[in-house]
Amino acid sequence: MKCWCGKVLIIDTRRLESKFRDDGKDGLIEGVNLKDRIERNMNASSYPFRVDDSCHIFRFTSTGMKTIEKVVVFDPLPIPGIYMLVLGDFDEDEIDVGVKSNNRDLEMVLSTVVKIIAFFLSDYPDASIFVEGSSAARNRLYRIMIEKERKNWRELFVIKGIDEDTFEVFQSGKNYSSYLISLCKT
Repeated sequence: MKCWCGKVLIIDTRRLESKFRDDGKDGLIEGVNLKDRIERNMNASSYPFRVDDSCHIFRFTSTGMKTIEKVVVFDPLPIPGIYMLVLGDFDEDEIDVGVKSNNRDLEMVLSTVVKIIAFFLSDYPDASIFVEGSSAARNRLYRIMIEKERKNWRELFVIKGIDEDTFEVFQSGKNYSSYLISLCKT
């Protein structure tokens, strides 16, 4: 059970804890053909992560200056096949998506999220992931990360930029209000 309360997602943690598994393969299930493509195309280190049985909720621990439990949720939108990516700090039964962790491990956290996206899309290959920062600064951060790593992700993902009147393949140097990520079909 979950509900949105401003910038906090509340989850029934009793169900959450019992459904997580750790496959021992840095978050990748054996036999997923994306594993080699992910490792070949991603240079940044990432944290190991755990996933619930539905493959919709992922957890990992950020170990920068302090230890912070992070959660990624793929929340289905009313449009079939589109899921909103929710990333935040997990504390008891809440996910705070507005918090600034300042844990000095941003690249490792974002690299982990990208691997989680690939993991999710390996189970839902026809899905698309809607990504929108909780602030203009976060959207800018996502744009910078996409620009920096896009050459490494070209074989994996199609990334589209969305703005008020624009829906196009991501263009460097352009500001977008959100992004849509799907698997390359080649």
